[in-house]
Amino acid sequence: MASVRECKEMIRATLASDAPLTVMLWGAPGIGKTSLVSQVASEAGVGFRAAIAHLYQPVDVLGLPFVVDGRCEYAPPTVFPDADRDGPRGIFFLDELPNCVPAMQSAWGIVILERGTRHYSFPPGWIVVCAGNRESDRAGASRLVSALENRVLHIGVEPSNAEFLAYAVQRGLHPSVPAFLEERPDLLLKFDPRASERAFPSPRSWERASDVMRLSLSDGPRTEMLKGAIGAGAMVEFLAFTRVFQELPRLADVLAGIVDLRAIQRPDVLRAIVYSVLSWVGESTTRERVDSAAGVATRLPDEWAMLLTLRLWELAPNLLRDARSWPELTTRFARYLR
Repeated sequence: MASVRECKEMIRATLASDAPLTVMLWGAPGIGKTSLVSQVASEAGVGFRAAIAHLYQPVDVLGLPFVVDGRCEYAPPTVFPDADRDGPRGIFFLDELPNCVPAMQSAWGIVILERGTRHYSFPPGWIVVCAGNRESDRAGASRLVSALENRVLHIGVEPSNAEFLAYAVQRGLHPSVPAFLEERPDLLLKFDPRASERAFPSPRSWERASDVMRLSLSDGPRTEMLKGAIGAGAMVEFLAFTRVFQELPRLADVLAGIVDLRAIQRPDVLRAIVYSVLSWVGESTTRERVDSAAGVATRLPDEWAMLLTLRLWELAPNLLRDARSWPELTTRFARYLR
């Protein structure tokens, strides 16, 4: 099994290579397979085109026939990359490939092997990346036909709590989500394909929970929406944890240094303060916000100061180096900031 970071490294290496390699990502629903591929394209500054594989018919992929001067020509689908429109380099992402019927798998197999069809060729700088759920996930997936199985590199994807926490900070998710998952990492993904409950915790559903937490809702509707996102069991624990956010000092007072953070004894309150600050920085990662957050770190007890400093380092190392509090933080935590 590979982490999200390792999968991204594999795709970046494939993108930089001339070898005709196709990575096939396998994993449970909701772990972020689609997101990690699009992130690689965005980070590399290359084009990105995506297709949900089972929504096509073989004729859609191999070319819709039409007649020109009494001869049959074949029109490729517009979803295929075009160098003029999409750039000379990029990633063509083929999602939910195992959900295709065998005939459709065979059609996509030609595209993967030939990097095109008889009447169309991918731009030379484009690669193909595929993804899908496993047969055991009860997501409508079936085993790939053997010819297609032999044309891709099979990589199992496993979400990492540390990577998701860094992602949550970067995206500015509601602070209750990363704060809770740092305490309960076992609930990042809790998927049982045999369970009857429709909702379950996953990286994708925790993003939905973050969205729900930002809505103006009374307790009853919020509870129901969270249950619909992450399932009843995780919802009960998550809501119990979020009550601590009602006891926090105002964020503006924390940032201004009015609150004596070293006098706070409760770990859950300190963790919530740290992630509230990080969420504020993640919403708009500017020099001023990083500088203010670094100042908060200097006023926290060591354990929580280190947590805030490490997360800021992961988010914006260059801006953190420019912060006024950087010399003090370097003295306290230099051995961790590599």
